[in-house]
Amino acid sequence: SGSSCSSTSSSSSKTTPTAGHSSSSDPGHCRSGEVHRAWAPSWQSLHGKAKPLEQSLRHRRRLLHSSGGVRQFEFHPTQGSVMLAGRKDGVVAVFDHEADTQTHSLEVDSYPILGLSWLHTHPHWAVAGASQSGATCLVRYDPERPGCMEHVDVEPFAHLSSLSVNCTDDYFMTSGFCVDLGLYDLVTGRRMSTFRGLHQNFINIMRFSNCSPHMFATASFDHTCKVWDLREPIQSGRPVRNFGTDTLNVMCCFSPDDRSILCSGVDQALQQFDLRGRPDNSGSRFPLPALRSDTNYRRSLYFGGGDLVATAATNESLMRIYTAQAPHLHCGQIDFRGMLYKRRQSTRQRQFVNSLLRLDRGDSGSNAASAPEAAVNTPVQTRQNSSSAVETPAAPGGREPTGEYIQSLRCHPTDKYLLGALLATSDSQPESFIALMRLGPS
Repeated sequence: SGSSCSSTSSSSSKTTPTAGHSSSSDPGHCRSGEVHRAWAPSWQSLHGKAKPLEQSLRHRRRLLHSSGGVRQFEFHPTQGSVMLAGRKDGVVAVFDHEADTQTHSLEVDSYPILGLSWLHTHPHWAVAGASQSGATCLVRYDPERPGCMEHVDVEPFAHLSSLSVNCTDDYFMTSGFCVDLGLYDLVTGRRMSTFRGLHQNFINIMRFSNCSPHMFATASFDHTCKVWDLREPIQSGRPVRNFGTDTLNVMCCFSPDDRSILCSGVDQALQQFDLRGRPDNSGSRFPLPALRSDTNYRRSLYFGGGDLVATAATNESLMRIYTAQAPHLHCGQIDFRGMLYKRRQSTRQRQFVNSLLRLDRGDSGSNAASAPEAAVNTPVQTRQNSSSAVETPAAPGGREPTGEYIQSLRCHPTDKYLLGALLATSDSQPESFIALMRLGPS
């Protein structure tokens, strides 16, 4: 599988970043902001007034029952129904989310998979990385051959927290629960550089921009989000932009057209900064309600069209939608409360009925009746990461909480109405499943 990866990568037409290479020379990589016209009145007719915080947003949703035990996931950049997921048990899997089936899988490590990124010009390749051990590899799936996946191991990055591939597939970078970054050559798989001491505290996430292969951003627990340019020396005191934020940063992301950057922190902390023209480090704040919780870790993303923002936090079972343009009007909420517990209750009811049917037929033994439980609730690793910003603790005393929390969010890159949320429970038997939502009339 190693030679397969090298030959596939080296045979592609690549342009190594040079000092004269600018984002304007990368047509096709950047998606401009567009208007969701199919049901635009639901937010464009706000006339400057936000919807009440308790108002629900029209949508359709469903649970991916094949996604049990998932820790992170990514929609495919061009294949509409394909999804890559990393599980808590160290397995990387490919899903057909329209059919709700797993098509391919590969055991990468025993620790949870936190880092995932598809390649853009090689649609069957991706990069995956595990927490703690930092085991990192390129993986390849063959859509014509369901089952196993090929992989090529690269140098690990200890205590990995995120990874990202640049828009021309020349490089990928890794961050971890440290103040350093790793830069890898995607053709050779070798680590080219390690940038040290870029922040004063852990870098929870880094992301390449959508349009320029050289620009990337880092979000740190030191209350700063920094933008960097690989064409310039990468030194701790010399970022292209340095944004101070209200709290520690859980994540950051570029808008689809790279005109702005979104920084998510703790509780109601969600800020947007303009990357165009004169430096403006003040940014704008989203009018989120505060829970006044130091463990309410927020995650936020732009929709594919760039005009809406989805945001959710770990102490809540709901997701809110706001306009990306200031003053960031609230468009509505989607509440997932009870979605996983209803699935669990339904599963137990089916098992109980099946056990009664077996007794009626005279089948012996209780192991057969409990087999479906093991199949549905696959045991997963419960190792905790070194930062509580990634994991949410169990409810006190092991009691069942009143609802689910949202552990991760992803918006579909080409379907502007589709997004996914990783729902998780924090009880004594934690579960996680991906829920898909399509905005619009139900």
